[in-house]
Amino acid sequence: MCALASFPRLYPDELLYSGLARYHIRSGNQSFRQTDLDLFGYSSQQACRVTLTNNLKGLVKQIAHISDYRVRLLMENHTLYPFYAAFLTPIETRKLESATIEKRSGSILEQARVDLDSTSDRRKHLKFCSLCLTAEIEQYGEPYWHRLHQIPGLIICTQHRILLLDSSVLIDSHGAHYHAASRENCLIDMEQSELSPDSLKHLLEIATDLVWLVNMRIDFRGMGWLRDRYIAELCKRGSVKKLLRGEFKFEEWELFQSFHDFYGEECLNWIEPRFVDTEGKYLIHCLFAGDLDPKIDRVAHILIIRYLFGSITNFSMSH
Repeated sequence: MCALASFPRLYPDELLYSGLARYHIRSGNQSFRQTDLDLFGYSSQQACRVTLTNNLKGLVKQIAHISDYRVRLLMENHTLYPFYAAFLTPIETRKLESATIEKRSGSILEQARVDLDSTSDRRKHLKFCSLCLTAEIEQYGEPYWHRLHQIPGLIICTQHRILLLDSSVLIDSHGAHYHAASRENCLIDMEQSELSPDSLKHLLEIATDLVWLVNMRIDFRGMGWLRDRYIAELCKRGSVKKLLRGEFKFEEWELFQSFHDFYGEECLNWIEPRFVDTEGKYLIHCLFAGDLDPKIDRVAHILIIRYLFGSITNFSMSH
């Protein structure tokens, strides 16, 4: 196999997948499979190389003679590993880290405990900010996929405070694919959605929390620990009453109505429609039974944390 002649320098907050896709274009390769062979030494059928690129050790080895990139830097700064690791125990985090770094046959999504059911239509495509795209073309001569724009539940560009738009590039297409951001797949003349000022405020605050979660670390001790913190806060509010033998009592509808009124239906439908569609059932599941679920809906828990503690920073400092 011939050594690579070049590899793109990653832009600020560029998703690693975006850099791989820019390499694909510059290489002149006729197939995604050939690009896979160039970059990783083998062709993968993993559906998830977009936001959680695996076998980073193999990639760094392939480009070591032309690049000073290191595995840790790529994982922490150019993939969504920090987002998914934030709601995992230390043991689970090490397993996800290993699955990201090494060449593995199993699904990295399983190690991340990703809740695929939460992927609504608004989370199926790579997202972009129209103002970021225009600025990048002017500054760099080309746009690129931002890592932060791909965080599940992040609807607003925190820099420009406008709604992100869907590109035509699917996140979870099976098999290898590399599609760089372009004017052709990022159409900015599409109709913009109108949001109420309250929804816009909530969505921006949620986006800010999600970005904080990627850049910082919380002392996470497991989903059972998280449930206990929820119950303790609800008891303080009087929304839940503890009974004998560890049981508790609450009014399901009243609790949902309070949560619904806090965010508003428009905001909830943008972020996690299941909260509205199930009329409180999904909220109660996340509050009291999330530790029994093998998958973690991180966006749902960010919403609950904001509702109960005000923000993720308040939550992280209050224990």
